[in-house]
Amino acid sequence: MKAIFINLFHYLIVLFGYPRFLLILFVTGITTFSPTMALAYVDPNTGGFIFQLFYPIFVVVGISYLFLKRQIKKLFLNFINLIQKTFGK
Repeated sequence: MKAIFINLFHYLIVLFGYPRFLLILFVTGITTFSPTMALAYVDPNTGGFIFQLFYPIFVVVGISYLFLKRQIKKLFLNFINLIQKTFGK
């Protein structure tokens, strides 16, 4: 496993050049591992708002599927049969 990382680093050094590779590694390390404060507040009821937004949509789609399942299946099968008759399969 160690050889894979050494080969990867060697490939990146050749690809970007040694100084640029060190700069990319340094900036990535600083931005990844530096502690930051969250300066935003997410209201705990935001999940309730999202649920209230999407719940009726899911209900309408589910009920529509239940009522129109047979018609959609017939339409799809008629379309497949039309294609098979047209192309002679």
